[in-house]
This record gives sequence, structure tokens and C-alpha cells, in this order.
Amino acid sequence: MSSIYETLHEHAARMAEREELRISPALGLLADMSDAELDELEFGVVKIDDHGFVESYNRYESRLTGLASEDAIGRHFFRDIAPCTNNALFRGLFERGLAENRLNHLFPYTFTYRMQPTNVKVHLFRDSVTCTNWVLISRV
Repeated sequence: MSSIYETLHEHAARMAEREELRISPALGLLADMSDAELDELEFGVVKIDDHGFVESYNRYESRLTGLASEDAIGRHFFRDIAPCTNNALFRGLFERGLAENRLNHLFPYTFTYRMQPTNVKVHLFRDSVTCTNWVLISRV
């Protein structure tokens, strides 16, 4: 496994263990990864635009939700893909982070749409260099 994968996997492990997380330099590598490379990661990765539309949806996330990547891309994450996130906590954090240009929130969450209730850790992150938004998801 290349160092980029190891670094991102280490980030995911830290993400699953703690509530607080400093921005890891590894997160800046996400924007340069192809969809095939994102599919190799062992945690969920969803890239969404500033309006909430899915631009990338990796294999791990597809397995978690049962929704194929091609069925997720282009759809609204909060309304169509994961309506259980369309609330003040999840979507509210996303929108506030965008408005403040400081999207970096790690929090526990329970997904309930398309699956049995599933406890996860979520990291909402905006790469200020590439202006890309990421939802990283790790089962707990």
C-alpha cells in the first residue's frame, strides 16, 4: 500500500478514536486522488459541492449504504442520498462551516436511512486550497 493510503488510513483510525481532530495534511491529498484511488480507502468518502450535490462516492460508502456510486453522483446528498442528515446537526454544521470558510467538524452520528441504524464517526472537511468539501465516514 502506498504512503498516501497509509497516511489516510492513519487519519481514519484517529478519526474513529477521538472527538477532536486537527486538520491532517493527509486530508489535502484527497482532492488529487482519482475515484479508483478513493475506492481503495477503508472508510467512506463523499465529495460534495457547496450546494450539497455529490461529486464522488467511494466503494466503502456504497457498501455501507447499498447505493451504487453511479446512482449517488449528481444527486443531492442531504435531500436524496442521506435524508437522515438533513437536519440542524449534520447539514447545519456543513452550511455554517462553508459560510465561515472553516469546515472541519468531527462528530458521532447514527445513519438511519437505507440501512439499520448504524453508528459512525463523521468528519466534515473543506480543503481551502482546492475548495472541495468532503464527508468522511468511519464505522464505530
